[in-house]
Amino acid sequence: MATITTHTGDDGTTGLLGPERVPKDDPRIEALGALDEAQSALGLARAFARPEAAERLLVIQRALYRLMGELSTAGQPNGDELAREYDLLTTEEQIDELERDILAWREAAPSQFIIPGESPFDGAVHLGRALVRRAERRVVSLDRAGQLSNLRSLRYLNRLSDWLYLFAQRESAQPPVIARERVRRGKKGTDSP
Repeated sequence: MATITTHTGDDGTTGLLGPERVPKDDPRIEALGALDEAQSALGLARAFARPEAAERLLVIQRALYRLMGELSTAGQPNGDELAREYDLLTTEEQIDELERDILAWREAAPSQFIIPGESPFDGAVHLGRALVRRAERRVVSLDRAGQLSNLRSLRYLNRLSDWLYLFAQRESAQPPVIARERVRRGKKGTDSP
């Protein structure tokens, strides 16, 4: 990225992956914006996460980044070809990975509704989950407008919000990192690790 400020959007338009420029309130840009918001919230969650959880969230953030690339080709001439060329298409394998975790985690999940915010991590993951739901609604709009050719992207977002719900519950049940460090080192009390 050579420069952040290009001045090309001063007229209220923005570019997509490909030749097209569209108004900044185009449904595709709305979908991309919702995904950007979700990815940013998950970045906040990652800042509060245990190392293993942070790695899982980074994988999701990268998948959302690719999905943004895929959606930026939606509805354009040769958009599918561009998405394939840049390896941006959401795959069945990505959905299967989420579903495997969901099946493994759902038995331990509470059966009642939860109120997010047990910790900064929990609140940030649930914010990300809610923003993924918003992105899903925006992608539904693209599909209804005939601009979505890969329905796996919609399925991925639907599964991802479930995955994030269960992931937050699973991680919130883990002992805090500091407590685990004390146990591992044999320390007791409230002294620093």
